[in-house]
Amino acid sequence: MSVKKHVLLIIIMSISACSSDSISNFTVSTNIDISLKDAYNNDLLNPANENSFKNRDIKIYQEIDGEKIEAIEINRINMEKGNFILTYPHDFFIYQHENDYRIRVFLHSNPASGKYGATYINWGGIEEDTIKYFIARTKSSIVATEIQYNGFLLPENEVKILLKIFTE
Repeated sequence: MSVKKHVLLIIIMSISACSSDSISNFTVSTNIDISLKDAYNNDLLNPANENSFKNRDIKIYQEIDGEKIEAIEINRINMEKGNFILTYPHDFFIYQHENDYRIRVFLHSNPASGKYGATYINWGGIEEDTIKYFIARTKSSIVATEIQYNGFLLPENEVKILLKIFTE
């Protein structure tokens, strides 16, 4: 699939909440959900679409200490150290929402104190998008704020919808 240009229209970030035994109502919101369409409104994440992006081709990179590292490598090192085991070690998954498919991308939730984090989505070598954000921490939450998608500052709403259009 040859992709030269894309148009950013609307942005989706879902709010996810987690609770722990020691703190009730602890909120973690450090992910963004994206719907991808081509110029003809074909869903580019639907596995039934022969031109869709495949799981195996998508790579997520996190910027850590100024270095861009593939998410699976970061998570492999953390698992070897016994720190944690992730359900989605590639830092994304594709799921169906009503009549379309979306990709949920997990942002690195621990950038250096007072610094912006950066997550990169490589769409199979064709194109790469950049998500920059600030992680706000309180006693009851960890939330990505001031989110920029390819330099476009997203509104600070609870629910953000991203529809990315690829044109040939």
